[in-house]
Amino acid sequence: MFEHAGQPHRCSHRWPHAPYRYHYDLLIRPYPLQQYHLLNYPLVGRRLLTYYLQRTGWLCEGSVGTFSEAMLESVLGNRDAILFLHLPDPDDNDLPGSFRDALCQHPAVIVTSPYPAHLFNWLPFRPFAFMTEPFSYDQFAACLEKYVAVFG
Repeated sequence: MFEHAGQPHRCSHRWPHAPYRYHYDLLIRPYPLQQYHLLNYPLVGRRLLTYYLQRTGWLCEGSVGTFSEAMLESVLGNRDAILFLHLPDPDDNDLPGSFRDALCQHPAVIVTSPYPAHLFNWLPFRPFAFMTEPFSYDQFAACLEKYVAVFG
């Protein structure tokens, strides 16, 4: 929302115009487009995360899905992509074996969950970052800044 002639005004433009008013630090860098994968996300969580990802301006969608063979091939085929993994329950530690191996080898797994990180000590891999849901765009931007600092 911005002011126009002293009155609040909602921008009627859709992406990509409106997001450029926010978080210029992530948008002005000349990064090549990078893919991301969303694994095991419910529809509502996926919408918000996709909106945040589109606001960055340098990420393009790779694949979205659950623990399927097609998703596994996509993850293994693009190891440079950022992988967002949603874990809905800390007691459900039943990751499929093939995904367990792929996640252990993937360099940039970002885990999101409505539960805090210390409840997921059973994970067989160390996530690059952990975000407790619901997370703000500032938390998301800090996570991506960390990714850029490490992987460039």
